[in-house]
Amino acid sequence: MTRRCFLFFPCFAPSAPMFSLDLRLTGTQLTATLRNQGKTAQRYFHHRMIQPVTLTLVDAKGRQVEPEDTRETAKFDATPYQDLYQVLDPGAAVTLLTAEVQRGALRWGPLQWRDLAPGRYTATARLDHQRNQWVDRATKQTGTWPDLWRGELTSRPIPLKI
Repeated sequence: MTRRCFLFFPCFAPSAPMFSLDLRLTGTQLTATLRNQGKTAQRYFHHRMIQPVTLTLVDAKGRQVEPEDTRETAKFDATPYQDLYQVLDPGAAVTLLTAEVQRGALRWGPLQWRDLAPGRYTATARLDHQRNQWVDRATKQTGTWPDLWRGELTSRPIPLKI
């Protein structure tokens, strides 16, 4: 895409993604990693119950296999506390979630698949990074991170054998 500039409007061009999300399978361990691709430290929010990395599982016939979302019946504090936001240095990476691929089952954070038929699947991780509001645990004051990157990250699909 080319940059478009006009006399009264600033130049806008697509910016390079701030973060990347990588999904890897090593042996039977599935791992989602967030990497800061920017030149400055960046703040991010990830919580396995409040704002988790989700996983899409597609069978060999191209049908999406729906998981059970344990958050629907779980009781948990969904408050986005200020200390849950972390800072990732430029070029640094952090593991957000790991799971063990088992015969017939997969548990990914709050998502779980049971009674999966043996066979080949395709997995894709997604992080919908939208929160920028926080609550201080001690004072209960609220605030926002005005410069916090918000958007959606999707990993490349990877094959899984269950």
